[in-house]
Amino acid sequence: MHIVHKSFFAFLLVVLSYNDASFVQNAWPDSLNTAKDAAYLSDTEKEVILEMNKVRSNPARYAQEYIQPLLATFSGMDMLWPGDDIKIGTREGDKAVQECYRVLLKEKAVALIYPSIGMSKAAADHANYQEKTGKMGHFGENNSDPEKRMDKYGQWEITIGENISYGCNTAAKIVRGLLIDDGVSNRGHRINTLAPSFRVVGVAIAKHPKYGDACVINLAGSFTEKK
Repeated sequence: MHIVHKSFFAFLLVVLSYNDASFVQNAWPDSLNTAKDAAYLSDTEKEVILEMNKVRSNPARYAQEYIQPLLATFSGMDMLWPGDDIKIGTREGDKAVQECYRVLLKEKAVALIYPSIGMSKAAADHANYQEKTGKMGHFGENNSDPEKRMDKYGQWEITIGENISYGCNTAAKIVRGLLIDDGVSNRGHRINTLAPSFRVVGVAIAKHPKYGDACVINLAGSFTEKK
């Protein structure tokens, strides 16, 4: 059965890098870095997959190590991230961060995701289109949708989805922003990021003329590359 999940993250709401020396953790396992040998990906694109595998493999640890400390960065509806000097307005204040923290504490671990060159090409097509046009959302060149773009490079099975982050320039900011999903009532990006049915991923990052950066993340249950 083909099930298409479509959602996108469109606001400069989260710059989520935090270092709390009082929180001591062992290193994350090297096995989470499933994209380390994917030469077709940039370092940041590889790190997006690693960041997603961290939260998929141990949601509670991710919540404690990366999400909870963000609650101390709020002043009303604004956030001032460590190392930044620009306040960022949010739609929900710390409510979305609190909710994300609670949800991740209760989530069960799910399977790791592995990179696909074809799905990454499909993501790059859309990211580059938005770089040229300044547009947002899931419909791209010639009104293409995620399914059509992925079909160009192979055959997906079971289910597909697409997350898009705008305005975040590191893997940590991209993934944590999608998890918190400030201002998105159904938390669709968090659902996609944690969905156990997804096993394959494609990532592409391009410049966006309005938001600075656009990261397109394609997800599928399985994917057979075109030869």
